[in-house]
Amino acid sequence: MRKIFTAVLVTATLSGCTVKLPPKILPIHSPINAETGIQKVHHHSGLGSYSHRRPVEPKPWKQLNEEQSPVKETE
Repeated sequence: MRKIFTAVLVTATLSGCTVKLPPKILPIHSPINAETGIQKVHHHSGLGSYSHRRPVEPKPWKQLNEEQSPVKETE
């Protein structure tokens, strides 16, 4: 048991030493980068073009279904 524990510990230690650190990646519009300048910010409504609609009575659906269904040829 002790040999397995030692083998796992040595393997984990050596594999941890070989890992490279990730490169420093900055976003294009980073506040650190002065060359990007000031970006304009626009406000967009979360509702978009909302228009209030009132509920209406249900309409007959059978005729609407028949109009939209594919035409069946009768022989």
